Amino acid sequence: MKNVLFASGTLQNFITQITVDERPAHVIVCGTKPDLIKQAPILHELLKRGEKAFLLHTGQHYDENLSGGIEKEFGLKVDVNLKVAGGTLTDVIGKIIIRWGAICSAIKEINPSIQILPYVHGDTTTCFAVTTASFAHGYPTVHVEAGIRTLMIKPQILGTYVKDYNSGFDFKTWLDISSNLSNYNGGSHEPFPEQWNTRATEAGTGLWMSSVDLSTENLKNEGFPSNRVFTVGNSVVDAMDFTTEIQSDIFEQYPALADGFVRVCIHRRENTESQERFTAMFEMIEALVISDKLNTNGKQIPLLMILLPGTKSAIARHGLSDRLEKLRMSENIIISDVWPKYSDVMAAMQRCKLCATDSGSMQEEMNMMGIPTATLRYGSDRPETFPARSNILCPPVSAEFMTEIISGALENLGLFEYPKLYGEKVSEKIVTAVLKSIEKSGGLMRLKP
Repeated sequence: MKNVLFASGTLQNFITQITVDERPAHVIVCGTKPDLIKQAPILHELLKRGEKAFLLHTGQHYDENLSGGIEKEFGLKVDVNLKVAGGTLTDVIGKIIIRWGAICSAIKEINPSIQILPYVHGDTTTCFAVTTASFAHGYPTVHVEAGIRTLMIKPQILGTYVKDYNSGFDFKTWLDISSNLSNYNGGSHEPFPEQWNTRATEAGTGLWMSSVDLSTENLKNEGFPSNRVFTVGNSVVDAMDFTTEIQSDIFEQYPALADGFVRVCIHRRENTESQERFTAMFEMIEALVISDKLNTNGKQIPLLMILLPGTKSAIARHGLSDRLEKLRMSENIIISDVWPKYSDVMAAMQRCKLCATDSGSMQEEMNMMGIPTATLRYGSDRPETFPARSNILCPPVSAEFMTEIISGALENLGLFEYPKLYGEKVSEKIVTAVLKSIEKSGGLMRLKP
């Protein structure tokens, strides 16, 4: 333990608490804002049951808007932070693997019989890197939100429709095309690097917690053992339930949102790093704001544009800063940084008419809230929302095409449907499945060499 990382009393205390007795150590791993939101209910459930549970933060997200605000809101106490932020993607991956791996080594030196159960979430770099290091030390992870696979619209399907669309756009026809999963192919590497992260994570996982039947089918078709794959729902529903008890003043901060709005957020690398795609999306926003297409029931509503770190970088990189400042002058748009409180987001979204996003989590949340979603990609890693008809594909073919889809959705809100896909009391189900699996395996879930 010569690494400077291990000089802190916090880390020493973390290792001591893990090794103090022979009970399994449940380590809830977070690195990003979605991790914190979706993992918080699982940590609280473990603690409520008296389990030996800890919160490990890799530090992938670290500022108040992306991390600190959520920690305070959900009453999270971080037991140890790896502080890996900064550098390239490979730098971050390397730091997580080295630092978490060193902690695993230290624990094994003290007590090799202790079972560590890292709970990793979703498709983040933190998820992949912690699983890699855990696997190397013989500790299988519990993968929360396992089996996520992207389906992409078949090029011939999209190409045929776009060609025909030039003679007139029909929203219902496109909604029907979008809702039919036979119109999609699998095997995509988008979103990047998230699809790599989730697939690579599965290989080092010991228990797979799937959100929906489609994800469970993915895992079983890929050969993972069915007796360790559990369809439990998505823990975001527990986080959403938590926020209903929190008073929000968001409409005092943004009174223009109170009568309805359209939310737009873009952050995926395949969108932000492509000048063609990102410019098309930006021009879609411009077109919606300067026209009368943000219209429901004869009333113009504002557009809420959320600037994530990737969005800001893309605007600067693609030479759109001056156009953004011009947009700010319009009374039809509100441009904001990410809000630090999840309860504010959930309170505001109760009044949202349409969410246009490339976020996977937003597709889940909007399904549960009964708000139509337009996914700003050529596919989705939440494809179950397409046949549910709570989500419509809005591919960045051109600004004009996307504008037609968004305005068409606002004119046809009654065509969307909202069967709730992601369950209830999900954290209870996850913890129950893990504890029963440990019991069945005689107290250990070790990977054998």
